Amino acid sequence: LEGSDSGLASVLESLEFCLKLRGSEASVLEDLSNAINRVHIYQDLINSGRSLLNHSYRAKQEYE
Repeated sequence: LEGSDSGLASVLESLEFCLKLRGSEASVLEDLSNAINRVHIYQDLINSGRSLLNHSYRAKQEYE
């Protein structure tokens, strides 16, 4: 439990630092939302790339 408490404290300290730099909670939340959306987009791109690679591998196997 101590580890999770220190982890939470670290996150809260980071958020406090961001608020001091940015000046508003809304801008921090907007930046966080944008970052999360980018991660989801990257995950979708990676999954699409894997699907394309798998499809091309299967097509190559059928061709040979």
